[in-house]
Amino acid sequence: IVERSFRGFGSADVTPVRAMGAGVGPADPVGELFVAELWHGPTLAFKDLALQVLGQMMTFFLRRRARHVNVVVGTSGDTGSAAIEAVRWSPNIDIVVLYLKGRTSQIQALQMTTVLDDIGRV
Repeated sequence: IVERSFRGFGSADVTPVRAMGAGVGPADPVGELFVAELWHGPTLAFKDLALQVLGQMMTFFLRRRARHVNVVVGTSGDTGSAAIEAVRWSPNIDIVVLYLKGRTSQIQALQMTTVLDDIGRV
């Protein structure tokens, strides 16, 4: 399930960790500073990490039980597109995404409204 979840990520490491050099100041007891890159998922949002796994897990158990569900998501931005990407391939899940027109960025609205698969409604 986890392996399938992260196939669409732009990095084989899923969340690469980068060394940023010395810590934040001379009094920093930690030493070197590291940053985890959380934007390598299909929608470039950190939410892809959890939602890709959730979509795979839901599909696994729904198939096992021969069930179908409708998922309703309310969003003000990137949660909607991350949720769509997580379930768009699943025959067991339809999704409805609600967002406030004019209250998301143009790229976020386009990510939600230009999906070509028949996945539900945005």
